[in-house]
Amino acid sequence: MLKPYPFVFLICLSLAGLVDAQTNTGSLVPPRLVVVISVDQMRNDYLERFGSYFGEGGFNRLKRQGIRFSNARYHYVPTYTGPGHACISTGSFPMYNGIVANDWFDRAQQKSVYCVEDPSAKTVGSTGNAGQMSPQYLWATTLGDELKLAYPNAKNIAVAIKDRSAILMAGHHANGVYWLDPSNGNFISSTFYTQALPRWVSAFNQSAAKDKEINQPWDLDKKLQALSHLDNQPDEAAFPGETEPVFPHNDPKTSGKYGYQRLKHLPAGNTLTVDFAVETIEQENLGLDDTPDLLNISFSQPDIMGHQFGIRSLEVADTYIKLDQNLAKLFGYLDQKVGSEHYVVVLTADHGAAENPKFAKAQKIPGGVITDDIKTKLEHSVPGSSAYIQAVQNLNVYLSPDCPADFQERIRQAMRSIPGILDVYSFSELFPLLTLSHGPGMLAKGLHHNRSGNLIGLSMPGYMEGLSGEKGTTHGSPYSYDAQVPLLFFGSVFKPHCHYQEVGVEDIAPTLSQLLGIPSPNASVGAVLPIFRGR
Repeated sequence: MLKPYPFVFLICLSLAGLVDAQTNTGSLVPPRLVVVISVDQMRNDYLERFGSYFGEGGFNRLKRQGIRFSNARYHYVPTYTGPGHACISTGSFPMYNGIVANDWFDRAQQKSVYCVEDPSAKTVGSTGNAGQMSPQYLWATTLGDELKLAYPNAKNIAVAIKDRSAILMAGHHANGVYWLDPSNGNFISSTFYTQALPRWVSAFNQSAAKDKEINQPWDLDKKLQALSHLDNQPDEAAFPGETEPVFPHNDPKTSGKYGYQRLKHLPAGNTLTVDFAVETIEQENLGLDDTPDLLNISFSQPDIMGHQFGIRSLEVADTYIKLDQNLAKLFGYLDQKVGSEHYVVVLTADHGAAENPKFAKAQKIPGGVITDDIKTKLEHSVPGSSAYIQAVQNLNVYLSPDCPADFQERIRQAMRSIPGILDVYSFSELFPLLTLSHGPGMLAKGLHHNRSGNLIGLSMPGYMEGLSGEKGTTHGSPYSYDAQVPLLFFGSVFKPHCHYQEVGVEDIAPTLSQLLGIPSPNASVGAVLPIFRGR
């Protein structure tokens, strides 16, 4: 819908004559500050699709002055936010780090649990329960954990709107982990990490920053005005409080009642995240001495907004234009405060996103929505099975221990007949398929016997679960639109280059560990990427 873009292959080919990469850091001095950025739901092709709208200081600076891996992928399913951020930080798959989904059915508790919930923790910085969170379900160490073990005086801090993004990036041993309480717009934490917010965090929460951002209308950027006739597509959902998905958004007369919840939907949420990250660097003195520090930043709003409007909407394009400006602000501040020679930035995403099935069908491309009520359909198809089906989540069917083998097979066959399901595997038959790099092998890497179902479904390409009314988009599959993400390394230590060979997101943590001269996270399965050029 937006401007066509050149093939990434040509960009990479033009740089292919650079010298071969070395595989170790040699005498490299670790950077004073590593900034790991995750842009929630950012597809790799957005770098080209929106590239002509970007300035020179944000995404394009990373592309042109850094190292790009144009075929970086997740090698497991499900491609969700929780598992994605855990993979970035641990360098491992859900089968090892334990984060098999955002939510899963806990057999011991006989209920669904959230990947970072912790009733034993208390909220710090607010009065509600938004801070009852911790990494208790994360089994592995993170890059930040290993940095703290190697350098006790190092700082490991994470910032995001989403709690699971901040927590799963930072890990267990952190100096500060902050996420947004949407009830009041404050950045909060958990007693797992601290008993009280630092004074500067409280001061930031009491400042006018959040109110300044929440009270501004969301107008279409002037660069996109020529495309305004493409607004209000049938596959887009409306902004909270609005009846149609049309710019401008965030009218206080219609949306004001949603309060600070709007920060999750507005590009202003990314601006607030950057402002808080800048204040974090300033107040925590990150990157100012020879002990390396780590700052993890996740931009949550692109995912929440993307689910709503879909990947081809003007809202997505506008979000990335404004995010590009925020990144330029962040990098400019780092240049001034830390010095361009002293920091390294890694930018990636926790997953991609699919074409809206309604849009795809209009282009004669197969796709659709998998029913939300799989459990009911299975129980109707297999009489008596309700006694054995405990739950169905994330295309996982959880069966009671006394489920007879013949019932399990009948349930499996019934699930295979549901439109959009490509195949259904039993847990036991997937593990011999671990070495496969596609579908079943990716399913196997995303499972654990304590947290996954007895039967696991694999969707057909273009089909998705949990898309209400065929509006917007979602993710979770093994296919390229969900699994392929941007991966950019930037810093004066690197020579600009583009790699188009396939690499894994699990490679990020061990690569940064090598750069920092510390052990890789304890469950890491990734390889060291060829970033140490000419050293």
